[in-house]
Amino acid sequence: EGMEIKKNPDLEGAEIKKGTVRGLLNVFKSKKSKRRQSTATGLTGLTGISATELCIQEANEAKDAEVEEERVDDRERLLRFGGFKLKRNNSGLSNISGLTEKTGITTAEELRQKRIMDQIEIEEKRVQETLRAELAKHEERAIVSERLGKIREVENIEIRRQSAISCISGLTNKTGLTERTSFTAEELRQQRIQDDIDAEERLIQEAIQAEEEEERMRRRKSGISGITEVSSFTTEELRQQRIQDEIDSEERRVQEAIRAEEEEERAIVRRRQSALSGLTERSSFTTEELRQQRIQDDIDAEERRVQEAIRAEEEEEQLMVRRQSLGMASSRIREEKEAEKWRIQEEMASSRAREEKEADSWHMQEEMQAEEDKRLEYLEQEELMREERNFRGRYLEFWLDHSNRVSQIYNERSTCIACGGKATIMLYEGGGWNATNGLNKQLYSKLAGRNQALPGPSYIALGSQNRYYVKFEDGRCQWVGCDALSQELRKHRPLKTIAFGETWNSYFIVYEDGGYSYKGIPYHVNDIIQKNQCEIECVSLGPKGEYFMKMKNGRVWWGGMSYNAMNKVNRLKDRVKFIDFGENETFVCRYT
Repeated sequence: EGMEIKKNPDLEGAEIKKGTVRGLLNVFKSKKSKRRQSTATGLTGLTGISATELCIQEANEAKDAEVEEERVDDRERLLRFGGFKLKRNNSGLSNISGLTEKTGITTAEELRQKRIMDQIEIEEKRVQETLRAELAKHEERAIVSERLGKIREVENIEIRRQSAISCISGLTNKTGLTERTSFTAEELRQQRIQDDIDAEERLIQEAIQAEEEEERMRRRKSGISGITEVSSFTTEELRQQRIQDEIDSEERRVQEAIRAEEEEERAIVRRRQSALSGLTERSSFTTEELRQQRIQDDIDAEERRVQEAIRAEEEEEQLMVRRQSLGMASSRIREEKEAEKWRIQEEMASSRAREEKEADSWHMQEEMQAEEDKRLEYLEQEELMREERNFRGRYLEFWLDHSNRVSQIYNERSTCIACGGKATIMLYEGGGWNATNGLNKQLYSKLAGRNQALPGPSYIALGSQNRYYVKFEDGRCQWVGCDALSQELRKHRPLKTIAFGETWNSYFIVYEDGGYSYKGIPYHVNDIIQKNQCEIECVSLGPKGEYFMKMKNGRVWWGGMSYNAMNKVNRLKDRVKFIDFGENETFVCRYT
């Protein structure tokens, strides 16, 4: 105030009033680039103040500003950590006025003090808003931590499910898993999922740590105090004591940070003072401009803080979006795993059903094949049996004693028929036998008295004079005959058929190897043997010179029979298969 404002060519077009500095400030704002390029000589010519005086004035103002900033910092610390609130009242203003009267500070100094108090009040409001914002952020982080806890539970469930699936796959695969050196597509996908889960767990841990840090700061800002005044400590008091210790350590850390900020501000002031010392050779700013510059710096710092807070909120929102996407991905992965599990179970079930069906089909085929084999075997046996029965002769022509009895006991299952004296005996398939009356008592006792568990008879021949020969299925045989016959049979040569002749010493034996042996046979039989050099199939002799001979080539001869018997047999001709003879010109003939 009171300084002379002189006109300068650089300030044309501006309204400048005498006694004000605000006009100069407006001019400098409108022409900032020119103001910075102006020299110390031009500024001196404009304001009438030398550069040296301006430097001294700026130094004094910087020192006063530093003192006031220290006061503001003290008041902020009291507000933040002691639970006190800075209040502006009339007594405070009177104190400032008293201080002004004692120290001789001018009215401009009072105005400056008032502006400082206004700034302090603004700073208090900003701190309160910051506290409210931090409280709201803490509540949001509590909600986030609750959601993260649920996500963690879901992830634990997923990890347990993955371990169970890995056990099932280990049981189904059984071998080769430890020797592989490369991963399948499913294993790579599971590895990526595991990496995402690990990253999410790290983020959750960081969020939990930040939440705990915010909780500690909130407790410190709420002003927990008075724990040291209690003489005895309960469990709750000990916990509060630990909390107070943590608060004290945090206060010390904050004070150290405040001191570091103060040091930084002092360094900035020193740099500004050093910059002011060189104003004789470069452009400079008035006191008001420097204040405006500081205010602009504060505004820039606040803008940067706000931008950082916005970026932090954006990052938190991105984190939430990422967590939601991870949750959706994990749910989609679980659904895919469930679908894959059901698909594998369905494939296994279908495979088992297919295998069971194939096994059933195989068993059915085997059973059908076995039944078919049995049927073919049965048919083959039936065919062989039919051929054998045809070979033996299926029908019977006879002239015998006890003819009715013979008709009753005969059937095509008879394997052997023998006549001797007035008796006729028949052997059947399966080992059974039957006979008419008049059978030799010794032979009857051997057959009837034989144990049922022992093998039955397989071949039998009868002759006159109670001669007989019987062979059993185990190869043993018994007979009654002459000494020459006994000598021949004791050679144990496999026998095929035997016949008894007219006398005690006459017989004819045919062996399995095609050989034969005979004694006292009719001359017609001897003549046939001499004339036909062929293997003999069987020979039958009668008590009155009857005979029947069959060769392996199918030719047969018979003779020595009565006229009636010859007429009956001759009618059958080539159909005759076997003839045996009894007493009184009786006979039995098998034919087809």
